Amino acid sequence: MEATTGGPGTGTDFFPLLSPAKIRILVVPVSPKQEPMSRDRFRRSVDLLSQFGVVAVRDATPADQRAQLSPENVNVGNKTMFHPGVLFLDFTTEYNRDHVFLEDFQMHSRIMGVVGIADCAQVDNEDEQRRYLAECVTVFDEQVKRYPSSLVHQCIAFNPSKDLVAAPLKEITLIPNEGQQLSFYLATFINSFTSELLRGFTNLVKQIESRPIISGPTPPNYSVNAHRGSTANLNSSGTSKDDAISPTSGAAISNADRNKKRTPARAMKLVTDLYLMAGRIDLAIPSYVSLTSEIMTKRGTKRRNVERADGKTG
Repeated sequence: MEATTGGPGTGTDFFPLLSPAKIRILVVPVSPKQEPMSRDRFRRSVDLLSQFGVVAVRDATPADQRAQLSPENVNVGNKTMFHPGVLFLDFTTEYNRDHVFLEDFQMHSRIMGVVGIADCAQVDNEDEQRRYLAECVTVFDEQVKRYPSSLVHQCIAFNPSKDLVAAPLKEITLIPNEGQQLSFYLATFINSFTSELLRGFTNLVKQIESRPIISGPTPPNYSVNAHRGSTANLNSSGTSKDDAISPTSGAAISNADRNKKRTPARAMKLVTDLYLMAGRIDLAIPSYVSLTSEIMTKRGTKRRNVERADGKTG
């Protein structure tokens, strides 16, 4: 896609202060190679989708789930389902892989979901549309493999025939483009998609809290030991593995201990980010304040210890 300067789906944020609260959703065109989607058609579809980017939490929670859940449940998804907040879906058509190493520490930078857009108007009759959509499903399945951080990925198809709507494919959501039906189907899709995101947040919190060590972000070209020319050993997300230092060295032990000590605070920060993105600002702000206070207290204690040590040696 060509570079864009702002607005829905462009990846440009007119209100950067709100960025940490937004859930980044990548929108991709889906079509067989022999029937590529035009840029104008794709852009119109993205603009339509972006009109539904603010989702009330209760709209994203099916009634049967609300009846089964308890407000005392501790995970982020279940807590959010009982709150009258909103979620902000940031639909974007761009993704910069150069910043992937930051995603473990900046939740709002991660691709949390992928929406594929197909358009049945490119083919004529129902049989051709079924063949077209079946191929689109295969194409989309390959596309989402490029974004392992995605918690939810679903494909939608605009302008299906009436016969196709009556007997749809299970793997793709059809969006009829007839009057008020368009808004109804898009809103229904977005609510379902957001509900799956909340479930994904719950699983993500469990993963974060179960990690024994959370290392800090490391740029891909970062050299841990520059004078020896040793380069950090990076995993697929761009963060360092065991600090990329030989486990026999004193530096490795020191860094490992440091990361282990910092892991609880780092986990708390990441979970708090998810509270903010899930519309729970009432939980996020106190958690951020507590986290900041804890860090400042530790830094103050460390500084005083250094000053005492300097006084003794002086």
